[in-house]
This record gives sequence, structure tokens and C-alpha cells, in this order.
Amino acid sequence: MKPPTTRGYLLTAESIALTDIVMNLFVFFFVSFSLLYTFSPERLARLEVALPKASTGAGGAQTAVVMTITRDGRYFFGDRPIPEGRIRAELVELAQRKPGVGILIRADEGAACRSLVTVFDACRAAGITSTSFAVQPVGRS
Repeated sequence: MKPPTTRGYLLTAESIALTDIVMNLFVFFFVSFSLLYTFSPERLARLEVALPKASTGAGGAQTAVVMTITRDGRYFFGDRPIPEGRIRAELVELAQRKPGVGILIRADEGAACRSLVTVFDACRAAGITSTSFAVQPVGRS
């Protein structure tokens, strides 16, 4: 008489449940870290602009709101891209929400002068009088 042979299955209920748990953890952490990166305030500093050099200046001390102008003429309000036509409206809304707010302009040294005039004109129209430039101190590269 031949003893009965048992055949083991490759997939059992326990291994399927464990795989499901591991996949759910992977998705949870992937989504969580993606959101943390997307809404991180440090991303603002990663906008690549070559700041002009100046012998005086704080080198980019943070004020309430940062407006970035890139070399190719794109505008960023904080880290959010903004079309040129919406700059004035955004600054007016900001000035109404936070009276006395200051604007720090981070303009690439290759940005067009027209872009700076657009931002200054919008600040003046919104009643924002505290504007400053972010600069790179002379001697730093």
C-alpha cells in the first residue's frame, strides 16, 4: 500500500493576507511621503534662480511672502506658479488678508527688467510698500 501524498499549495490564505498587508503599507508610505514632499516649505528654496550678488543685504532673509521670478520669465507666488495676469489680483487679496505684509522678491539675475517692473507695479497697486530683494552676498558662489 502506498502512503497518501499530500501536496502543499504555494499560496495559502495567510500568505495572501500578508502580501495584502505589505502592499497596503507600501501604498500608504508612498502616498504619505509624496504628499510631504509636495507640500514641503523647503521646496521653495529649490526653485533654481541665480540670485544677483550685492555687497549689502541680508542674503534673502525671509519675510511673509516670497515672489520668485525665473530667468525665463515665470512667476511663483510662494512655490505656486502664477500667470503674469494674476499677479496684481493675488497681491491685492494678500494685502487685504494680511495688512502690512512684506514681499521678498527672488529674481534670477538673468530675469528681464520688465518682470521686476511688473511685480513692483502690482505691489504698489495692492498697497504693499515693504518690498525687498533676495541677494547672494559677494564672495559666495
